Amino acid sequence: MKKFLAFGSVYFFTGRGRPILIERYELVPDSARAARAGGLGGLFVMRYEGAGSAVLNAAGDGAVAAPAGVAGGGDGKSNHFRLAQGESERTLGTKEHVVVIDPGDRVITESAGGGYGNPRERAPAKVAEDLAKGYVSPEAARNIYGYDPGASRTG
Repeated sequence: MKKFLAFGSVYFFTGRGRPILIERYELVPDSARAARAGGLGGLFVMRYEGAGSAVLNAAGDGAVAAPAGVAGGGDGKSNHFRLAQGESERTLGTKEHVVVIDPGDRVITESAGGGYGNPRERAPAKVAEDLAKGYVSPEAARNIYGYDPGASRTG
């Protein structure tokens, strides 16, 4: 049986072959905490592709207390770990050990850091860029950052 070791949002198989497939690794729109500066939260999904069962050992942090915002920035989102096995899905404890997983089982992590500074102080050009890239929705641009996507701008 192979061993699978999870650290935070990064997972490693211990054993030959490292049979994992990264299904998704993406930024989550509107997950940045309200702030003048800060990053988007992430979603990471891995699927075990081994020939037989393996053991998963989780070693994550940040699931109890979310990262705090600073200088008026919003608090982050605590790390959330889930294990999807067949049709069922459950929360995976960050210090859970000796969890038997089978081919096709997935480990899913989500998180978002705390923000820095008052979101209303974010430069309008930066909010427009975030909006164009799909990082924020028009509603978040308007309600959190005070940016009106429909207003004409002159330079």
